[in-house]
Amino acid sequence: MVLSLLLFAGMLHAPAVGADSSDVEESPADSSEVEMSPWADSTDVSVSPGVDSTEVGPPGADSTDVSESPWAFSAMMTSYFGSTIDAYAVPDLWIEYHGFHLEGRYNYEDLHTGSMFLGWHFGWGDAAASLNATPMVGWVFGRTDGFAPALIINARLWRIQLYNEFEYVFAKDDESFAYDHADLIYALSGPVFMGIVGEHTLSSFDREFVPGFLVGASNSRFGVTFYLFQPGQEDAKGALELELEY
Repeated sequence: MVLSLLLFAGMLHAPAVGADSSDVEESPADSSEVEMSPWADSTDVSVSPGVDSTEVGPPGADSTDVSESPWAFSAMMTSYFGSTIDAYAVPDLWIEYHGFHLEGRYNYEDLHTGSMFLGWHFGWGDAAASLNATPMVGWVFGRTDGFAPALIINARLWRIQLYNEFEYVFAKDDESFAYDHADLIYALSGPVFMGIVGEHTLSSFDREFVPGFLVGASNSRFGVTFYLFQPGQEDAKGALELELEY
């Protein structure tokens, strides 16, 4: 988390130009959850990676016709697969109203585990340079039970976007742990984007970092992203994320 914020701080001074696959059930499931999607201010027009910041709404639409809404909604499904793990899915739904953030997840902190979060969304900037932060508190229930404060940060500078999810799970019976997921994305021409991803899990008995890369495409409403974690290794795994946002 700290490294991600330092990275973005360095970007602001530069010229313009978020689980062990061999033991998925013992560590938090990948959110990408991977919940690597833009968290645009619900009162602003959303611009996805790869979308020209000068274009608002459908191509050819008059920007003066775009109406602002206090509501924002996102439905995401991320499926994970690999030769050393059983395939599983992570659904994630959130809704915002005037900044109030309500989110529900399943298989995120652990398999067969759900979580509910309440928070508030803060946003600054515009489509070219922006910073969005959503601090939350959550309840984790199922195979893992506990309390989880969390923070989502989405920062954008020109074609570069940094998306970071962090949470600390105070588990009732099991070992408490911290989990951080970060995507560093570069928007190519058109709707296509690519980047790198990293997941860091830390507890009193384990510390693990899982790197990977991503590629995808999105517009203002729909996005698809493919992730490959630990490429070239025996325990490599992939993930396919689909997101619908309003």
